[in-house]
This record gives sequence, structure tokens and C-alpha cells, in this order.
Amino acid sequence: MPSKVSPQPGSPKPGSPKPAVGDRLELDTVNVAHGGYVVARQDGFVVFVRGALPDERVVAEVTDVKTSHAFAETIEVLAPHPERRVAPCPAFHAFGCGGCDFQHASYPLQLRMKTAVLREALSRHGRLPEDRVDELTAEGVLPLGPQTRWRSRMRFGVVRGGDGQMVPALRAHRSSRRVAADHCTIADSDVLTEALRCARDAGEEDVIVVAKGDDGARAQVGDSLEGARVRHRLDVEGHAIDFQVPLEGFWQAEPRLVPALMDAVVEFGGVRPGQHWWDLYAGVGPLAAALGARVGYTDAADGTDSRGSVQAVEGVASAVSAAKRALHAMPWVRLHEADVREWLARASVRGADRDADGRADDYPDGLSGVVLDPPRSGAGAEVVDAIVATQAPVIVYVACDPVALGRDAARLERHGYRLTRLRAWDAFAQSHHFETVAAFERQDRIS
Repeated sequence: MPSKVSPQPGSPKPGSPKPAVGDRLELDTVNVAHGGYVVARQDGFVVFVRGALPDERVVAEVTDVKTSHAFAETIEVLAPHPERRVAPCPAFHAFGCGGCDFQHASYPLQLRMKTAVLREALSRHGRLPEDRVDELTAEGVLPLGPQTRWRSRMRFGVVRGGDGQMVPALRAHRSSRRVAADHCTIADSDVLTEALRCARDAGEEDVIVVAKGDDGARAQVGDSLEGARVRHRLDVEGHAIDFQVPLEGFWQAEPRLVPALMDAVVEFGGVRPGQHWWDLYAGVGPLAAALGARVGYTDAADGTDSRGSVQAVEGVASAVSAAKRALHAMPWVRLHEADVREWLARASVRGADRDADGRADDYPDGLSGVVLDPPRSGAGAEVVDAIVATQAPVIVYVACDPVALGRDAARLERHGYRLTRLRAWDAFAQSHHFETVAAFERQDRIS
């Protein structure tokens, strides 16, 4: 059983039901938890420990206490995991930069921990039986891209470094305090170079935004480059499509993830010419492009010209504008600037999309499928229920948060959609984040 470090100032009093902020505890860690923590217990009280690994004994300082659990920061390792390593980044230490979570773990261990988090999300939150979880996660979380220098979009603060010069900074974990990030090991080299250049003449209240595209890296300090964009070129079914994305617009920070997601969506959805798809939370449109290139125009058996369609819905105006510019050669891909919940409320159960003028585009053969790429909080009950009402035969869910995926998966399964395929990538090495694509098929379709 974990015991308190004793004697030392700030330790909990004997019999205390839970620790207090500032207490230093000697803890035996158990398993990894979502968010970059490992789980330990202090006299039965759950403590989520940052900077530790499973099956270690550590001394951790309590940083926050809730009703049912506490958070703590590792300050000393008494019995290390055999795959613990020295973190390559100087900002990765107790109370240090919050941009990474697992720099102290070997890369194979990082992959195993993320797979464990995914399995826990599917079983606990998704309520799936163990045998199905085993089957769905047999591949584990797959590596994608390099372990360092992968992050192509970053937002920095500015802080004065040890030599008195201004340097880019990131926030400490769960804090507004800034930590010098002039040696950040996950930042793309060109991104870090731009951040260092901008920081030299910046003030401590400034914000530096840097993004790298196929046309190089660009930086923005405050509003000095308002409207600045970078270009991302994708090969979509043999055609080059350019996406001009604002520096603060959304594009995957690991650029290799975008084509991987596109391929998985098309594969999992079984997307074919002439089909009709919805792309919800479409962003600047890379998944809509993948769908549109597949559904395209087809020649019907009777010689008439038939076509598929994609309805792409996004609530951010700048993202919709970027998508329209990129997808102008695909008129069968319609872009809608709308809140997804409100748009779904206007859509008919049989899959007709009604625009502001009341025009309806009915799908003679029904809606073929829905791509759902919600924010980190997940789709939620209202959106899931509206999609289920369409009776779309397949839903392809792109998830950046495994717990949110688990919650939505449980609701989809209750509504008759079975999770049949899943693929996850470690596109964000050293952090606790990973990306997952899941396919849900309507059960009457499966049978």
C-alpha cells in the first residue's frame, strides 16, 4: 500500500481522508490513465500522477485536490520502470512544460500506454465486452511519422530566457505560467526557427503563431500578419488539391496524419461513385475532398448522367471559405457554414438537405454514409441521435479523444450501430494524444 513520505513538512496528518495541495506522497503507481497520468492510491484515495510510469514508486507533490481524486507531480523516482529514459527536452521536468507527457518513456512503452488508454475507453466508456475490445485493438496504436520535430503548427507565448533575451514559451501543465520553449524537441525545426526569430523583438504579452505548409513556415505576432496562410497540397485520387489554411486555422499538427485519415475514411466507409455522404465538422475540407473524389460523376446504365454528392458542414467561416476555394472543381461537394446541431435539425430523416432558400436535394437511394469528426468533447447525444435518425448504413467517426469516442460509441451501439472496424495512430509522439478512426455499421445491414 502506498505510504506517505515521513517525516517532512506538508505531509498529510495521520488518518486524513485525502491529501492537501503541497503534500508530498510516496506512491506506488498502477496503470496509465487518459490525459498523460498514471494512477496511484493514497490510503484508497485516487491520485493521478504526472511524470510517472506504471509500476513505479515515486515521490509526488499534490497540485490539486477534488472530491474524489487528486493530481500530483513526480519530484523523485524511487523505483523506476525499466523503460524509463532521460527526457530529451530540457523543459520536461516537474512543474515544467505541459506540451509533452511521455518524454520519460521509451517509444515502445508510449505506444503500449496509448493502446491501454484506448482499450480502457472502449470497455469502460464504450461498454464493449473484452473479446470485442481485443479484436478491435489487435493492431494497437500504430506509429506515424517521426518521434521528434513533427509539430508543424504551434502557438507560443514569450518569456525572458536565462541570458536575458526574449524566447518563445509554452504553458506549464495545468497552469498559465510560461516555460521557455527555445529547445522544444517536438516543434518542426523551421517552426522553431521562426518562433525564435519573432521572439527576439517581441514583448512578454505577445503571442506568436507559427504554421508550416508545403510553401514553408510563416509566423504571426499578434495581428502583424492578419490573414496569413500556408499551403497544404494533397494528392486526392491522382489530383493535386491545394488548401490555403490560415495560421490559426485547423490543420493536423502532424501533416502525415491527413492523408492517413482520408484513406481510412474512404476504406472504412466503402465509398463508391454515385453515393451520397455527409461530412460533419468538415474543417477546411480534406475529408470532403476524399469523399468527393470518390463519389464524383458516374454514367448510369441507361446512358444518363448521374452523380453522387457530399454535404460538408462546418461552423467556422474562415474554414468554410478555405474549403470552397480548395474544392471549387467539385460542384457536387456543397459547403455549408452552419452549426452541426442546427444543420442536422433542418435535415430531413430521409437525408434531404434544405438550404436557406428551402431547396431540397433528395437522395434517391438514401444517404450512403456519414463522416463525423467532432471536437475533442465528442459529438454528444443530440448529434448522435440526429445521425441515427437518418438510418445511414455506415458512420465513420474520426476521434481525437478516446474517452469521447467511447461515450459516443456506447450511444451508437444502443441505437443499433455496431463498431466493426478501428484504427489508431500515434501522430503526436511524446504527448498523450493519438487519433482514431472507427466504423459503425447499422446492425440490420450487417445481418
